[in-house]
Amino acid sequence: MASSSFDIDAPRWDQSTFMGRLNHFFNITDWRTVTLPDSRLDEAKALVDSCRAGSVPPGTTEEQLHYAKKLYDSAFHPDTGDRMNLIGRMSFQVPGGMAITGFMLQFYRTVPAVVFWQWVNQSFNALVNYTNRNAASPHHSQADWSSLLHSNQYRVSNRSRTQSLHKESPSPRGSLGSFCRGGFSQLC
Repeated sequence: MASSSFDIDAPRWDQSTFMGRLNHFFNITDWRTVTLPDSRLDEAKALVDSCRAGSVPPGTTEEQLHYAKKLYDSAFHPDTGDRMNLIGRMSFQVPGGMAITGFMLQFYRTVPAVVFWQWVNQSFNALVNYTNRNAASPHHSQADWSSLLHSNQYRVSNRSRTQSLHKESPSPRGSLGSFCRGGFSQLC
């Protein structure tokens, strides 16, 4: 493949259409990329970097370049080029969020459990946001901690308030209420 015929940074799908943006989203959030070893991610980064430099290894197919770019985009920060922590990657957002939401739905009967799982959920979301931040802009860690504290306080008080309203509901209605409270807390 001639290196001049392939632009590694050009979008694979047309970003002016909904389906193109959806395909791009599914590509970078593919949870299977989380299970790959660091050595495979480093190989992908080396291939992307060599393609950007204009020297694609002989015998490399366009599909291999697309897959290397997929791995690179899923694991390396776009501003710094550093490997992102596993839990903060967008490809871990769905499995991680599903597990936490499952625990939030299961352990909702006591205030300490509600407080703990709200804190875990909010901390997970804060880690994902921090990992995927715009690293080119100035960063203030004191503001991050303040935001985390205030959002936790809001979510826990909101969850506790709605939980107390539905405390004496029959079982099926109480379970539905728990599900709605869990979903609502994910929106806040």
